[in-house]
Amino acid sequence: HVGGGGGGGAAAHAEGPVVASVLRRRDFEALLGQNEEEAHALKHLRPEVLPAFVRSLSAAGPRWRRSVLQGSPVFRETSRAFLELLAAHAEDVFLAPGEALPAQASHPALYVVVSGPVHIEGENAALLRVVNAGDSVGEAQAMDLAGVPPPTHAARAGYGRTAYVLRLSREALLAALHLHPEEHLPMEELVLELEARRAERAEERYDWISNQAAPVLGRSPLLAGCPDAFLSTVAGHASEVSFVPGATITTAGEPSTNMYVVLEGSVELQSRSGAPVGRLTRGGSMGEVEALGIFGTATVTAVATSDCRVLKVSREAFERSLKGPAGKAIKPGFDALIASRHEQVAKGLPFCGLKISASPTDISVRTVSLQSERMPLEAGEVWRPLPDSDPSGPRVGILLRGRAVVELVVSGREVMPLTAGAIVNEGLLAEFGARVRAVSSDCEAYRVRTVDLLAASQSEPKVPAWFYEFRLLEREASDRLRSRLGNARGLVDNKALHPCDPCIRDWTVRRQQSIRRAQENRLARADVIGEGKGSVPQLPLLPPNKLGTTAFRSWDKVKVAPPIYPSTLKKKDILPKGLRSYPCMRLPKIHSEPNLRSKEARRASSASASARSAGSRDQGSELGVQTWEIR
Repeated sequence: HVGGGGGGGAAAHAEGPVVASVLRRRDFEALLGQNEEEAHALKHLRPEVLPAFVRSLSAAGPRWRRSVLQGSPVFRETSRAFLELLAAHAEDVFLAPGEALPAQASHPALYVVVSGPVHIEGENAALLRVVNAGDSVGEAQAMDLAGVPPPTHAARAGYGRTAYVLRLSREALLAALHLHPEEHLPMEELVLELEARRAERAEERYDWISNQAAPVLGRSPLLAGCPDAFLSTVAGHASEVSFVPGATITTAGEPSTNMYVVLEGSVELQSRSGAPVGRLTRGGSMGEVEALGIFGTATVTAVATSDCRVLKVSREAFERSLKGPAGKAIKPGFDALIASRHEQVAKGLPFCGLKISASPTDISVRTVSLQSERMPLEAGEVWRPLPDSDPSGPRVGILLRGRAVVELVVSGREVMPLTAGAIVNEGLLAEFGARVRAVSSDCEAYRVRTVDLLAASQSEPKVPAWFYEFRLLEREASDRLRSRLGNARGLVDNKALHPCDPCIRDWTVRRQQSIRRAQENRLARADVIGEGKGSVPQLPLLPPNKLGTTAFRSWDKVKVAPPIYPSTLKKKDILPKGLRSYPCMRLPKIHSEPNLRSKEARRASSASASARSAGSRDQGSELGVQTWEIR
């Protein structure tokens, strides 16, 4: 390779027959214009790698290489002669973006990074650490240290960046250590310490991926339902960023290529005008379209309201994960998702499908269409609503095409039908335990986050008219849905079993039995209430209903049995009247308070028992016992 620098300060001399191909700059630039990936990979070559490579070829090249090696932690305490010997045997290695270093098992060597990051990847291509300029890779394998397990990690250049490293083969390193044996033991101790720290950090990284990052990504709207291996791969390329209260995570209108998922804390979302439009809690996400490459600008401003940890997933991480083994199966699905979002933006769906004044050319309509989630439903398929307490905020559903019904989850009772153009408040459905089930096979539904709706409507100085029209339709639909859901749940609750139902039924049976026994006893004593001394004659009853109303009833038509008088009374031709119709009875003793009793009563109470028994009827009155007799 000759040229490329553009300076013309170096000359190439042929040492034998040479056949060379010449590629002019304009032709090279035209080829790069036709291959975007190669152009993106080579755009970092001139500012990062080329100056360092030119310095290595200059007259001060050996001295420059020695300074690069001395900057590495492994060679920081070694002698100058040892470093000069290593610098003389160092080789230049250039890595294209994503290109891996040769495997240590077949080509053991030590690599010192000169420019560009080198990624160390573990299982499922999980990013374990990043090796920046001045750091080294493969020290234990190059020194052939015993007790160090064989490497299972891969080292490759960072995606989107070109890497330049110096390579020291095992033979060159061992030869230099043989000539300088005093350097062997300190280097071995240092390398073993580095390997132990790296192994500990790798375990912490694996634990973070499996227990924190991957589960949170699996609950995000974009990655829900993806395989665990793919989620682990995406989490392996993600990074965790911490923010203090008041720190800005993203700014609306600025370029962005990252998706953010809240791991801990809360984040306030603001529109471009600075008005708050929502809040994200643990598990809430934003920036999905930016990470997919559909849109390159942040649509909201995110400000941390507390100490929070945020998972940052870049566009490069998604691209690498989709190109890996775990992403090949689901890559067509993501390609279809990206194409569908572009189609939504072009048609202004779902709002241009409603009877409102929304236009596909309106920037606010296009912004919401970009964030809307399309959900095609087959007949019988269920649309499960999300509650308003979801980490990403409330959502509104729109049935743009087809027919569906709202039904209760527990009983399956149909609440109301839904036709094309219906607006559904998902928070209400989740509150009442309801869901939407598709009836026709051509159902096309959309899910819109309230945060995206408010942010898009407030992105311009004047709120568009379609926004108010949509909110009015949404309110009317929510009121109607709440009324129908309340009625349906009331019917279900009335038929639902209660824990006390067996006790209530048992009490009802016993009460009915008691009432029946009381009626039987009443009928048995209907003729005569009592016999002998103290019995009460039967009082006359009203005539039966067959004799007419009360005013026209005649006692002459009813045969009344003659009354039975107590044995203490004599039968007479004339019936007794007034109190004389009742038998004699003994009234209860009258008890009065001690302080109200008279002196005579106290003296009478202290009399002997014999005096009381022989006392007259008048003395009995003084003792508080009164006897009434009807003569």
